[in-house]
Amino acid sequence: MIAQSGAFWLDGESLTRGVRPSPVRFHLEVGRCEWRLRPAVLRFRDALRATGHDAAYREYTGGHDLACWRGGLADALRALARPGTGVQHEGVR
Repeated sequence: MIAQSGAFWLDGESLTRGVRPSPVRFHLEVGRCEWRLRPAVLRFRDALRATGHDAAYREYTGGHDLACWRGGLADALRALARPGTGVQHEGVR
């Protein structure tokens, strides 16, 4: 699953309560300038990882912007197309 600038307004713990680990892999991205979204995405990432999910996370230098999402989508598709390695990449692009 790919989420770019996901609006996870609910507490990440609430979103994953009762969820068991699955083969679904997550790729979450958010801009460092998205001051309202970033904390919610981080909580969701932490909750996914706490329940045993493969949840990659990346921050980009930018905001809620189509130009940022375009490059991020290609990166996310490439990452999810590779066999799961359990690697949780963190970083800024």
